[in-house]
Amino acid sequence: LYSQGYSYELIKKAGLIDAQNFDRFQSRIIFPLRDEKGKLVGFTGRIFPDNFPGPKYLNTPETLIFKKSQFLYGLYFVKEHILASKKVILVEGQFDFLLAWQSNLKNIVAVSGSALTEDHLRKLKKYSNNLVLAFDNDEAGFKASLRANLMARRLGFQTFRLIYQGKDLGEYFNQTLTNADYTQT
Repeated sequence: LYSQGYSYELIKKAGLIDAQNFDRFQSRIIFPLRDEKGKLVGFTGRIFPDNFPGPKYLNTPETLIFKKSQFLYGLYFVKEHILASKKVILVEGQFDFLLAWQSNLKNIVAVSGSALTEDHLRKLKKYSNNLVLAFDNDEAGFKASLRANLMARRLGFQTFRLIYQGKDLGEYFNQTLTNADYTQT
């Protein structure tokens, strides 16, 4: 970036290097983050290999153009699919999104964790009133689903839960392509 004319201070402010000038995204798989208009607003890095020290996921810090509490991964690519299907499936992470997308489930977005906000829901409401929750099949995912269900219903969504086998939707699509089932919550 520096060789392309970006200042050192801007690179640091964007969160690409830390206070010690260390590449914050080293040893990570990088996911570019695009807003609903397709504009690049940040990055998420997933640790690789899994035993490398540090948090599993690392996001670009909050900036004027990236606010995690408002950002939905993949929305730029799936808007038409959500409108056509009249429902949106919400997952926790980028891998869940990508593996579902590769398996032809196209009306899906990721919240980049389980911290769904009203800002996320208001953004989704522009495309559909039907929300299918597909958070991870663990305690955190279950609690997040309960919170999301209450919040979404207050905002006028019809909510559903996607039932599938495995730890998360990414693992499900990795292991099997059997019938997942919708049940209303």
